[in-house]
Amino acid sequence: EINEAGGVLGRPLELRIAGRGRGPLYVGERTFWSDQRFATYSVSGAFLVRHPYEYGSSGGGDLTVTVGRGGGEVEIEWAALVPPGDPVRPHRIDGTP
Repeated sequence: EINEAGGVLGRPLELRIAGRGRGPLYVGERTFWSDQRFATYSVSGAFLVRHPYEYGSSGGGDLTVTVGRGGGEVEIEWAALVPPGDPVRPHRIDGTP
């Protein structure tokens, strides 16, 4: 069940972003009524970013992942929104790298 009170949105989650490259990676959170706020992660080589996410305190359900203007080049392989204790095992769709 996905709802604000006690379902998925009421629990702490983790946005995991895997990829490779070098430079800044930005994760933004916002709602329709608020300005976007960003967390910055410096990445180099193969990386796995773990961004804490809690719907009630995050500013809303809109998440943005971008490389922004800080230079460098970053390639995102996958992203997942999961409970913090989940193992790292992204689901691959047949026919994708």
